[in-house]
Amino acid sequence: MFKFVPSVVAATLALSTVVSAKPIPASLVARDFQGQGTFYYQGGAFGACGQVHQDSDFIIALPESQYNGGSHCGQSVTITDQSTGNTQTATVADLCPGCSGDSIDMSVGLFTSFAAESVGVIPVSWNYN
Repeated sequence: MFKFVPSVVAATLALSTVVSAKPIPASLVARDFQGQGTFYYQGGAFGACGQVHQDSDFIIALPESQYNGGSHCGQSVTITDQSTGNTQTATVADLCPGCSGDSIDMSVGLFTSFAAESVGVIPVSWNYN
């Protein structure tokens, strides 16, 4: 009987480990977003995340579909210019009410690391780090 009990306990523990595993919530799964990248001037104003930034800071404003009440404020993102492959890292600092879909608005400093201001709009993919 004593040989049977350890085997039953081991089998029960193994099954409970398998059964208790939970799927990763969709909100935590890494995902690339694609849209247009534009730029905006800071103008010494507070962003929606509550801080003032310089035009040279590498920051972005999220579309309303991603802003989620500011839950991503301060979060790092990686942005890739789809036309050149150039990649930069920036911080979420603002809301872009005019950005549609998964498009983002970038500080002038960040945008000009990809293209000249005269270009105006670039195709981007981006993801949360």
